[in-house]
Amino acid sequence: FNDTVYCNEGITLSWINHDLIPAFCPGPRLLALYIVFLHTSDKVRVLLKSHDITYSYILPGCTGLVQLLDITVNKLFKAILWEVVDEEVPQKQLTDEFSVGDRCICMVKCVAEAWDILHI
Repeated sequence: FNDTVYCNEGITLSWINHDLIPAFCPGPRLLALYIVFLHTSDKVRVLLKSHDITYSYILPGCTGLVQLLDITVNKLFKAILWEVVDEEVPQKQLTDEFSVGDRCICMVKCVAEAWDILHI
């Protein structure tokens, strides 16, 4: 957490190493970043490439263009996710031992399944 909202190359590298990379499953990934100096440094680009992460820079004035794609993909993904959740969760909630932790694990599995369906 950065309470000063200050960012530099070191903070960006730390975020990539400690937050971004552990959150990604193995395999190639695409990461969209605003084109600012700390995202375009050689160290950042080399680190991303070393983890099979392709970077795409959003140029000034292009956020609105990218946002349309984001909304379209997210809307489709959420529709698929809720279908998967509707199929999976009611069966598991019939048991008395369906805890908050069980729900979290179930949701992670539902997200993974919806993601796979989206990519088919």
